[in-house]
Amino acid sequence: MCGICGIVNFNKDREVRLDDILTMRDTMIHRGPDNGGYYHNGHIALGHRRLSIIDTSIQANQPLSNETEDIWIVYNGEFYNFKEFIYGLKGLGHRFKSNTDTEVIIHLYEEYGIEEAIQYITGMFSFAIVDLKKDVVFLVRDRFGIKPMYYYHKDAFLAFSSEIKGLKVLLKEKVSLRKEAFPEFFLFNRFLDYETFYTDIYELKPGHYLKISPGKIEENIYYHLPTKIKKRNISLKDALNEFDFLFTKAVKSQLISDVPLGVFLSGGVDSSLIAIKMSQLLDQPITTISSSYPDPTANELEYAKKVSKAIGSQHFSFLDSQEDFFSLLPFLTQINDSPIQTGISFYKAARFAKQYCTVMLCGQGADEIFGGYKYYRYANLQNSINSILLFSNILKNKKYLPKLLNVLFPSRYVEKFYNRLSLNSIEIIASYVGSMSQKTFEDLMFTKYFSELQKYSSIFPEENHDYLTKILLSEFSRGLQVIIQFTDRMTMAASVETRVPFLDHHLVEFVFSLPNHLKINFFEEKYLLKKYLSLYMKKSFVYRRKKGFPVPLHTFLNNNEADFFLKDSENNHLTENVNTINYSKMLSDLRSKQTVIRPDMVVPFIKILSYNHFLNNMITET
Repeated sequence: MCGICGIVNFNKDREVRLDDILTMRDTMIHRGPDNGGYYHNGHIALGHRRLSIIDTSIQANQPLSNETEDIWIVYNGEFYNFKEFIYGLKGLGHRFKSNTDTEVIIHLYEEYGIEEAIQYITGMFSFAIVDLKKDVVFLVRDRFGIKPMYYYHKDAFLAFSSEIKGLKVLLKEKVSLRKEAFPEFFLFNRFLDYETFYTDIYELKPGHYLKISPGKIEENIYYHLPTKIKKRNISLKDALNEFDFLFTKAVKSQLISDVPLGVFLSGGVDSSLIAIKMSQLLDQPITTISSSYPDPTANELEYAKKVSKAIGSQHFSFLDSQEDFFSLLPFLTQINDSPIQTGISFYKAARFAKQYCTVMLCGQGADEIFGGYKYYRYANLQNSINSILLFSNILKNKKYLPKLLNVLFPSRYVEKFYNRLSLNSIEIIASYVGSMSQKTFEDLMFTKYFSELQKYSSIFPEENHDYLTKILLSEFSRGLQVIIQFTDRMTMAASVETRVPFLDHHLVEFVFSLPNHLKINFFEEKYLLKKYLSLYMKKSFVYRRKKGFPVPLHTFLNNNEADFFLKDSENNHLTENVNTINYSKMLSDLRSKQTVIRPDMVVPFIKILSYNHFLNNMITET
């Protein structure tokens, strides 16, 4: 796991300054404290910060080249199956100077070209290849966007980096903040089109690569999950057996490391399965680490301890606090290069884990492929009923409708469901995954709610799949990207690599091929996964109410110690995009200690707080 960056000026009369690449590189020292390398030949410069995982020798330091030094690479991530190709490549005449996975990619590219070489890689990765013979640069990102890659391209100039901060120190006044895009991020927690907060800085899309040559940039797609899905008729027994094979293979492949590994164990279904499987595959006790908040609504530490006891792990757990959350929010907003409202426990857990392990496995991705969130089920049901209502007379006799809704939905959802009766399929899922209601959004923002909902169509699949499958596919482009970004940033801020076995692409394709009832079965989410966990843990452990990994923000904002962080919120920089009158009233209500902040206002409040920290960072930097 590393931080990579580079500058290429195809106008060869203009040399790249060595100081520029070194400055870019060292803004990401947290991603690679073990070594800092560079390559510089005039109009090309590459930078690399190394966190040593596989082959910790100096021979594996990057940038790396082929034998003739006319092809160079900087690489971030893990190529889990790289050993499968070494013997064959040596037989074809390729010579190796290290035992690292990175060098295998160079020779695969030399032998087969970029398109075929990528297909061989199972893992998480972003990398850049500079081919001096062909005068071309390739930027590549893994299938699901587990590892980051950002770039700036204008005319004959290209710059790229694992984190936006690496580009900002180089570009400075060349880019500006896109304040007009705030509402989209505010509602969906990310930009759906893979733009960023900054003009002309873009996020390379998952499953894509860029080919950049003098005066030309081409975006190519090499992997598209919707086209890989072929729905199958399969029994529960056969599905469990096939899942066991693929899951075991995925976890085993991700145990390759020359440094100690562990598991982030929340106590939920997903991380518990990772810990159990890892303990089966290793012949010594594994390390498990848990963190949570004291609030019982956000605490599953007792379940993490049960798993640890069952597998005999070396277990560590600790509690986070309100003070931790608000004191770390400015720093981690800066680390994330964008506003953030969660992930702080991940950072603290990673910082603690660093004492024992450099590599940690976690359960991220399981909810998105198995339909683990209730709002997926509700959106799917809402779409079905809305379609039925279009062809029935039930709306004409509204006295029966509340009774129907009360049967289908928990009481707290009835009003929300009723308000969505007129929405189309795309608006339905957009409204469920959006972080706030129409009223709250329009109270705070100077943009119409429905105009933002329509943007979700850009990630809604066009392929001929059922609605639930389309929901899960679209959330691969939205919800999953939010989660894996903060997982990468929060753990790499502590110089810890995090691996995600549930996002092995063979496993993902298998789960998407399953019939829907093996994912969501009536009122039960993650049906197959829970059946699998039942083979190892008691039903009382498996079939309990899902808590996820929540931050008890509502508790934080309504207790008597909340004033200490408000001073950081006084300078509201969002006047062009946020209704500051409502914001000021929220602060006033909180200060008065007489008004309970409504739960539906908690997320917007924390978002505004984080946005202010984000803009304060920008002001400080300039």
